[in-house]
Amino acid sequence: FIFFQTIQIYCFTMLILSECKSIPQSSKFTGDPEGFNYQLINILENKLPLNERSLAPWTYENNVDLNRIPQVIQQAKCITSHHCVIRNGDQEALIHSLESIPVSILIPVLRKNQLSEYNLELETMQVACICATSRNSDPKKLADIMNCTA
Repeated sequence: FIFFQTIQIYCFTMLILSECKSIPQSSKFTGDPEGFNYQLINILENKLPLNERSLAPWTYENNVDLNRIPQVIQQAKCITSHHCVIRNGDQEALIHSLESIPVSILIPVLRKNQLSEYNLELETMQVACICATSRNSDPKKLADIMNCTA
């Protein structure tokens, strides 16, 4: 049961992280045409991948293990762990009250043992990074920074 849940989570995560094209099933549009055009323009203008647009940007590194199937798995690596980044064009602002945290999942892999047999194992892989409040941050101070009320 855990194996199937892990497969579902892995597939869902890969679906979110992969770039894909959407094909409409019908040419009819029944919603607000102005709102539709606005959303379409935003989608077309933003050509950067999610890992570069994120407030907690990350890169991908190859995790190589010759005794595992698959032998190469791309794993996310947070660019920084001390703060998050807000980008506006070429300008960047650092948010020191937030930290970048990796998102990890368990994925099933086949690992070769000493008898050259393969055993099913779960391996932890980082798939993205998110922004979160620091564990030792003051909620009131954070609310002031974000112009919110605590």
